[in-house]
Amino acid sequence: MKCPFYGQCTIDAELLASVGEEDKPSQRFRYESIRCKGEGRPSEQWKECDNYLVRRSPSDSSDSSISLGSEQKENTDQSSDLLKKSGQIAKFQGYVSAGTDHMIFLRADGTVVVYGKNEDDWRSTANWRDIIAVSSGAWHTVGLKRDGTVVAVGDNKCNQCNTADWRNIVAISAGVGHTVGLKADGTVVAVGANPDNRCNTDDWRGITAIAAGILHTAGLKADGTVVAVGNNEYNQCDTDQWQDIVAISANMHTVGVKANGTVVAVGVNAAGQCDIGSWHDIIAVSAGVWHTVGLKANGKLVAVGRNSSGQCNITGCQAVVAISAADTYTVFMNQNGLVAMVGNNMSGRLSDERFGPASAEKIFEEQSTGGCYVATCVYGSYDCPEVWTLRRFRDDTLQQSWIGRRFIDVYYAVSPRLVERFGNTRWFNKLLKPIIGKIVIVLQSK
Repeated sequence: MKCPFYGQCTIDAELLASVGEEDKPSQRFRYESIRCKGEGRPSEQWKECDNYLVRRSPSDSSDSSISLGSEQKENTDQSSDLLKKSGQIAKFQGYVSAGTDHMIFLRADGTVVVYGKNEDDWRSTANWRDIIAVSSGAWHTVGLKRDGTVVAVGDNKCNQCNTADWRNIVAISAGVGHTVGLKADGTVVAVGANPDNRCNTDDWRGITAIAAGILHTAGLKADGTVVAVGNNEYNQCDTDQWQDIVAISANMHTVGVKANGTVVAVGVNAAGQCDIGSWHDIIAVSAGVWHTVGLKANGKLVAVGRNSSGQCNITGCQAVVAISAADTYTVFMNQNGLVAMVGNNMSGRLSDERFGPASAEKIFEEQSTGGCYVATCVYGSYDCPEVWTLRRFRDDTLQQSWIGRRFIDVYYAVSPRLVERFGNTRWFNKLLKPIIGKIVIVLQSK
């Protein structure tokens, strides 16, 4: 049978029948992992969506007897891995959002925390409950509730907070003077300033993701193409030729992640924010005003564009699961729920509180990119107390200075090779464990 949500891939009918009615892909919230059938390519996970965002699988060939060459199979496997990781990461993007003068973080209990200025009461979220995603406009704040309704506070001069009558919403995005909502049926609603038709989304169908830019709105369709409406002075709406897109972001430019992990961009490029041609293995992006940030499949970040306030100083960031770029700063959340920022001439952790669901910690559990490579090898666990002590020292102390960040860069360049070559030898553990142990004791004493 054909996929009921996208109509692209063939699904194992027996497996689909075994899924509870409330978990079938035609419903709103939970989507079970369905295994695609197809002799023309390796079997893969069709969806991996524990919340409300979904990701498209690569198109099946209509002729299942076609045999792929080894190189094509390798590329398909790589795309499948990236799509799976992109699906895992997608649900966390709504936990972090950076506005012009404020930033929002979503707690696992459905409440939110807002940092920054409070003009027009855009921080008035104390009574919000059951929130599953947040989005920061320039001067207003929007929250998606578990029941599919939307709340909004802040500047409402353009009616951008008039979302009280919205229903069955599964995703939100706030621009400067407008707010956009994606409905469960793939249609899109929008309120707010509309002098340039940025809210003219009534005829959109089959949309799976939305992005509100400053003066335009972009929508990702189920077939991997992208539609856009609004101001096109800088060609930010010229997405007609895009194919195989799995994630989008918009500001004064529009950015799209392709299924193979590469990135495309159109629009304002005065600061080089669209110079993403060399990026690869990307699973999520965020478009700031003058810079663009990409999240790689290994949990690291890349950035291009203006760096006048340090907003692109993301070297050394590890195991990141959510990103959001604003004007002069970037915020991100790692797999342990810790949030931090770079830019505005400062950097570091914003709070000791842990945001996001506990499941975020599992994404990079089997990868060494987010931990201390040598220490993890020596102690045999990424989550043992000694490794946690070292990670806290990295985040709280080393990340705060230029010398410390350079040390982290060197460590992450050299350490994996040491572990790969000597990690299974007895002398490696015997030599390094006492040394690391003494360092840990000193750090714990402080």
